[in-house]
Amino acid sequence: MTYRLMLVFFLLSFFSIHAQTTKSISELKEITFSELISELTNDKDSIFSLKNAIVKFDKEKDERYSLYEYRFKGKKYPSDTIQIHKTINFENVHFDNHLNAYNYAFINFRFHKPIILTNTNDAIFFNCQFKNSFTYQNSNTTKNNISNRLSLSKSTFNSKVFIVDYSENNDLILTIENSTFNYFGTQDYSNIVRPLLTINVANPLYFSFISNNINYNNETFNFQAMDSKEIYFVKNKIKSNVWNYLFINNTEKLSFIDNTIESNLLFGIDKMKVEYEMQWPITTHKIIPVNYVFSNQENIGNTINKTLDSLYIHSRVTDESYYKNELTLLSKFHSYFKEFHDRHSANDVYIKIKHLETERLEHLYEEDKSFTNYFEMIVNRFLERFSDYGTSPSKIVISSFNIILLFAFLFLFSTNSWNKINITRFNKGIEQSINYFTSDANIIKAFKIDENKILQNANTKAALVANRKHVPKVFSFFSLFFINTQTKLIETKLSFWNYLNVVKNSWHELSSYKRVVYSFLIGVLILGYLLIKVLSILFNALTLSINSFTTLGFGEIPIKGIGRYLAIIEGFIGWIFLTLFSVTLISQILS
Repeated sequence: MTYRLMLVFFLLSFFSIHAQTTKSISELKEITFSELISELTNDKDSIFSLKNAIVKFDKEKDERYSLYEYRFKGKKYPSDTIQIHKTINFENVHFDNHLNAYNYAFINFRFHKPIILTNTNDAIFFNCQFKNSFTYQNSNTTKNNISNRLSLSKSTFNSKVFIVDYSENNDLILTIENSTFNYFGTQDYSNIVRPLLTINVANPLYFSFISNNINYNNETFNFQAMDSKEIYFVKNKIKSNVWNYLFINNTEKLSFIDNTIESNLLFGIDKMKVEYEMQWPITTHKIIPVNYVFSNQENIGNTINKTLDSLYIHSRVTDESYYKNELTLLSKFHSYFKEFHDRHSANDVYIKIKHLETERLEHLYEEDKSFTNYFEMIVNRFLERFSDYGTSPSKIVISSFNIILLFAFLFLFSTNSWNKINITRFNKGIEQSINYFTSDANIIKAFKIDENKILQNANTKAALVANRKHVPKVFSFFSLFFINTQTKLIETKLSFWNYLNVVKNSWHELSSYKRVVYSFLIGVLILGYLLIKVLSILFNALTLSINSFTTLGFGEIPIKGIGRYLAIIEGFIGWIFLTLFSVTLISQILS
């Protein structure tokens, strides 16, 4: 039996059982609230029944039960708890809350036995505990000018809760706030049709389910609201290990935000309006479109958890009907968030849509191993891996950087002209070092540091002075200024090298202490040179990789052998990634 069949069963049962219970106000007997409480607490019967009655309130006698006194007069809530140890059965009972502003309520009650409210209006429960089941059923079909309200606030429910209202008065006000729903029984409700928590309402004027805590294990809950004026489903914490049901249909105003739902959901919503406030994700777990369950009830059979788990795992991509139903549900959320420019939520929904599409393509490829199916599947996998289906430019940048680093590492082992060592210069440097350590030549002469530049400057300066009268004065002035400046810079440089001239005569003439110190310093210099060389090689490889990735070459690629082909491959990959980055970035800007 599916939820649709269950809904029909509810309607038939309510209309057949309660069609004769409605009476006009003049026919209802009156009872005061204090008398009602007295009978509930003093009567020795195990069952208390009240039928066709109106409960009146007295400001003085019923002051303890007036929410007005506590909320607006600053009076402290009563500390005593009233224990009720009998089954309560109200049928066609109306609390007179709609005629006054005091809102009398059951405050600080503990009900140990079941409570059954049938066609009962304006019942308010505040800070109560329900150790046994709570049932509220309303199926009035005639106008009786009686307010239709049920309020449950700051209460704890430890057993089954069944709230169903299919009346046609369009005036139901249902408020459930700051309450906790637990279950400490031994019965497993996970595989039966009727859930542990059921709230089904049709034509409500106002339905508020705010800041409640549902904490079940192997039990289910069922929320259904149809043809509503206003629904507020906000700041609830819901946890359950099994599939649960949540369906909202034809609501004028809806606020569905700030909920934490840790449960698999049969979820349905007919349309998304601009007046709605919606969150994403609806749940952190699995979602099955409830419309699919309704339209395929003959194939699904009993909607128990094992059936639904199997459906979600095996049928969501193999069954085209399910696939389209889930796409339809997700597309509603995607269009809604795009309309409100909530790019983050829209992207999350879009990613979920593309995940589903990829799984569908994988299934189609298993069915038909054609190139078209294979190519579409590979493209989707590629987009998922490197860009979250075109929603994350930053992910493309990170992937591109990783590819550049990978090819830079490969280029380290490829021959390229940038890292070629000048053997002639290297050998000459060794010979000059041997000459410096074995002779009395200073460091400037041994390494021939700018040895001819000062002499050349002196000769040029002498020629300018000798021909000063034969050349323009401005030319002579600036030429002498340039030569003098260059000479000073060279002299400063040579002074620095003279400062480093630690070996005055030859290496073997130095003391042992100086040789140890100078050996250490020379070792540091050699390591520094090697480090600079290594960094230069690494930088060259990185530069080569960046250039290959972004522009594919320099005209003539400065590498040989296999490195040349690696550069071409990287260039092709870079072309794909840069194109993808441009399209993704533009898409995110436009959205």
